Amino acid sequence: MLEIWQQATLVTVGLLIVVLIQYAALTVILERQLSLLMFLKPLSSGLMWPWVFLLLRLCRRRYL
Repeated sequence: MLEIWQQATLVTVGLLIVVLIQYAALTVILERQLSLLMFLKPLSSGLMWPWVFLLLRLCRRRYL
């Protein structure tokens, strides 16, 4: 129902929230600063989402 760019934005925001919670929990548990490179995972997932969506839609249309 949403445009691909809107879906990618929602995927990115959702994954950023998850990584932020993980980052906060691990920082408290380990009592040291972690690398901020953890936040690249959600950003790369958001950039890949349109291609994954289009591939899944192609598979669905072809095989269903």
